[in-house]
Amino acid sequence: PAAWLESCFRHLVRIAVDKSRVKRLKLVLNMPEGYPATSTVAVQLSSDTLPANLLVKLEAACDKEARAHEGKPQLAAVIRLVLRYVEHNRLIACWDDLVQARALVCTPPEGMPEDQVTVFADRNWLRAQERAGKVVVRAQEAAYWLEVAITVPDLYPDVAPEVSLTDTNFDARIRDICANNCRDIVRRMHEGYPAHAALAHQAPPPPKASASSSPPDLSAKGLQQLRHDREFLHAVAQVRGYEDRKVRRQVEHAERKTMQATGELPLLEEPPLPLDQRQPLPSVFAVVHYVVARTVRNLPRQLCPICGEGALPADPKAQGEVITKGKGRHGAIERLYCGHWFHFACLEAALTRPPFKLDCAAPGCGKRVYHPKFSDKVDKLEKKWAMEQAKKREIGELAGLMGME
Repeated sequence: PAAWLESCFRHLVRIAVDKSRVKRLKLVLNMPEGYPATSTVAVQLSSDTLPANLLVKLEAACDKEARAHEGKPQLAAVIRLVLRYVEHNRLIACWDDLVQARALVCTPPEGMPEDQVTVFADRNWLRAQERAGKVVVRAQEAAYWLEVAITVPDLYPDVAPEVSLTDTNFDARIRDICANNCRDIVRRMHEGYPAHAALAHQAPPPPKASASSSPPDLSAKGLQQLRHDREFLHAVAQVRGYEDRKVRRQVEHAERKTMQATGELPLLEEPPLPLDQRQPLPSVFAVVHYVVARTVRNLPRQLCPICGEGALPADPKAQGEVITKGKGRHGAIERLYCGHWFHFACLEAALTRPPFKLDCAAPGCGKRVYHPKFSDKVDKLEKKWAMEQAKKREIGELAGLMGME
């Protein structure tokens, strides 16, 4: 790392160390009377970017190093220790994230019996490899478990970490969803979105509104919307032929805003700063939180919001039969845009019978439920249902006439 001498006096030396935007600190060495024959150097560390508990740990290591050289010059040994630590420990920049992640992963639930705490610790752990910059997390709930590896680059968070699911017994479909959402969280936070915004919409978007065959709305509100559409199309036409990256981004941003205004995309909280002032944010804990709290410890306990029965089978080996082949009691399971899992048979019954619409009953949700296989047009569903009922009545009447009831 870059290091320079800020001040040097008979009894005090001040050194600045700068490795990256986060890995910065000041090292102050105080040499008391009798140094080095009868006393050791006093070390003080300060930083406006690194957490205090990390500095306390590093100060203790420096004191130990100074005592190991008692009676000899100690400044060079202490300085080398600090420089090596900053240079080779790639997890310094995500220290706070690791503390929170370890508490989330390794803390057993309240009231857990003592004989189960050891089993919990064997199944749920976080291992950090400081030189390699690698964090491996394993979490388990019931019979389901997942292991994820996060590789932290040297210039984190200015350079985004890499996330990979190394091993799991979740079905391949769930594994792919989890991996894609982890990468999306990293991407959003690297663009400057806070953690709660990056975690807000980890689900497929609702279906786009189908084209309507109804006549145009010529009211004042309808004419205003037509004017907005015309201005938007004109702006797009002006920049559509250019290859400049900034112009393309403007087009994509305008299209996204229009889709959000019409309800085709969920609203996502904007970063607090303009585009040119955003800074990448640490994302390690957000990824661990999504993997552990929202996936491993949530999915095995998640109930179908319609029937109230478990979405995933108790035996992980039966996932393929349920998720892919639909051989469960309620058929296959489907993950909708609200983020919850439903039994397909429950969805079919709710969306094809009166009142032909459904709001997710999961706690804290309440979003409208859509599915690409079922129309969201109530009048169309009512007509189809009425035809089916009429057909059933006709078959029943014929059966009665023929004595086949």
